[in-house]
Amino acid sequence: MAQAIGVLATIKNVKFVVHLFILREVLKIVNILSVQLQAKSATLGKSASLVKGIISTLENNRSSDHFKELKRSRKEPRYLQDFDVTTVTGSDDDLIRTKDVKSYWKINAFFPILDVIIIINMKKRFSAESFQIATSIENLMKMDFEGSSFLIDHYKDVLKVNTEDLKCEMTVFKNILNGNTEYEYFKEHLTQQVFPNLFKLVQVAITLPVSSSTCERSFSAMRRINTYLRSTMSQNRFNELGILNIEKDIVVDVEDILNEFSKTERRIKLM
Repeated sequence: MAQAIGVLATIKNVKFVVHLFILREVLKIVNILSVQLQAKSATLGKSASLVKGIISTLENNRSSDHFKELKRSRKEPRYLQDFDVTTVTGSDDDLIRTKDVKSYWKINAFFPILDVIIIINMKKRFSAESFQIATSIENLMKMDFEGSSFLIDHYKDVLKVNTEDLKCEMTVFKNILNGNTEYEYFKEHLTQQVFPNLFKLVQVAITLPVSSSTCERSFSAMRRINTYLRSTMSQNRFNELGILNIEKDIVVDVEDILNEFSKTERRIKLM
């Protein structure tokens, strides 16, 4: 009961309402990038232009003009226009005090949310070096030697890669691919004995994920499947149900499953 009263008091606080309203407007923009990065086929190289566009949009929105657009349809009462309507405690004495309410929330809520929480962290997460690595990986998978030079120079000494031999291997393998970039095709034709230098770099490229969204999606599926009512489920059944849930977008022919199921022994022993 005491915890519920505390939550209710927090929700009624004007600071909570204002921060929630600002975050709603900001996260609508960030959600566009979130949807893009959660796709299974997403890579940081393909999403580079979108990331830069999101950061530029947020930086452009960091202005007094845009803050004025975030107002609610309900007008402020006239008798409150000359007051700063907020709850102040001893820890809030260092906050910048202003004569009007809009300037106060712009300086102490809107700008800090954009600067500290969103823009700075996005620039830290998506650094220039990360974009260079991601773009180089994209070009490496297309067998573009010049375009993947950043990745090659970064790992050539560690992996002991001969750049001259690598350039020849990429030229030959590009003709083998003939525009096919499927992983299974790479796995079938790219052998370590024939393409030793290219094999090492491709191994590095496929182990650099764009994000952890795919594996985190599997953990979410595990929580939905292994509930408290299914706590006695065996590991084999748990694995099979997890694969069915995670890979549910794969089209499966029902007839093939029925034919395979009909081959198994299904006689029930009554005695």
